[in-house]
Amino acid sequence: MNFKRAEVVSLIIHKVGNKSREEGVKLSRDIYEIEDDTLEALLLTYFLKPFKFDDFYKFTHPSDLKYNELYSYISEIFLDNEKLPEKSVDIADHLYNQSMHPKINGGELVIAILQNCFIEGEYVDAIGIFKSENKETYIKFNEGQKGLLMNYEKGINVRKLDKGAIIFNHSKEQGYRVLSVDNNSQDAQYWFRNFLDIEIVKNSRYKTNTALDLCEGFVHEVVADVLDKKDQMVMLNKAYDYIEDSDNFDIEEYAEEIIGDEEYIKQFKNYKTEFEDRRGEKVENNFPIAKSAVVQAKKRLKNLIKLDTNIQIKINLDNPEVVEEFVERAYDYEKEMHYYKIYFNQELD
Repeated sequence: MNFKRAEVVSLIIHKVGNKSREEGVKLSRDIYEIEDDTLEALLLTYFLKPFKFDDFYKFTHPSDLKYNELYSYISEIFLDNEKLPEKSVDIADHLYNQSMHPKINGGELVIAILQNCFIEGEYVDAIGIFKSENKETYIKFNEGQKGLLMNYEKGINVRKLDKGAIIFNHSKEQGYRVLSVDNNSQDAQYWFRNFLDIEIVKNSRYKTNTALDLCEGFVHEVVADVLDKKDQMVMLNKAYDYIEDSDNFDIEEYAEEIIGDEEYIKQFKNYKTEFEDRRGEKVENNFPIAKSAVVQAKKRLKNLIKLDTNIQIKINLDNPEVVEEFVERAYDYEKEMHYYKIYFNQELD
């Protein structure tokens, strides 16, 4: 999935205030014409850069999707792009009606139609909804008759989108595929629940990330009291390698191959129950693995042991068996300190 070929087809701009302060809505009736390639490139950066492709969402409603207001407006625009001005007014009014929290800031609302967004093997159109709430002050330099002049003005930082959602014309019957961000949250329910009314799509990527969270949580919350940092790193790396190398996650197989010790396996199963209770949902025991989720998660693995003596040991986790064989941790009773013993043949440049 990517936006490498994405382009802005059309957009319209409104201003939506805070309803509790009766700030109102200022509407545009016409499509904004982008006549500058540099401006379009900046807009694409502003619109698309904040989205990390972590989790997909979908529109939802307790009775029927057609009663989700935003889902209905978006569907009509996808059917006929000429309806963007009309339906964007409905979207702006809907956002205004949800802007009741006193701390919600008003701001510009941009609704754009995007083409050539690549998702799940095909290029589709998408509709972006972007709200700017914060302005920054910029100093401008201009040439004058006696040299350079300075002035200032307020504007939007193209690398700091406050709120946004991208709805892909894909999986309409399931509520579309949606990406969303809220980098300026004053009300946890306002953007995701009240305005968009979306929930996470529990696909293989979501299930894989949940399993990774389970495995990581077990290491950090349960066996951390028994295993040193080096052994924790090794166990986590083996867990990630198992998931990355397998087509399906099988929790029984994982417990036997990676955890191994019967007492640890028992603790792992108990932890799984606690983990599920905290999240309010079950972790499936068997499901297809999303490789991209594992690759991304492995980048977060820590391989640095920091000691209170201002010494750091960097562990190469590409070969955890070597780490287990040549790095030992013990305790020196004479110095009353822990130490690591590292075996090697020669130092390398």
